[in-house]
Amino acid sequence: NDSGVSHLAGLCGTRTVALFGPTSPTVWRPIGPDVHVMPFDASTASIVSRLTG
Repeated sequence: NDSGVSHLAGLCGTRTVALFGPTSPTVWRPIGPDVHVMPFDASTASIVSRLTG
């Protein structure tokens, strides 16, 4: 399970950004008051690449 940490963070109220590839965020998204979900596609990949160097 590669999303366990995002689920725990969301439930603890930690600001969370979850990137989703081929799986459905409607079904598998973390739950929490400050959880934001983004699709991981080509445009998101370029942003992540710039942020992480």
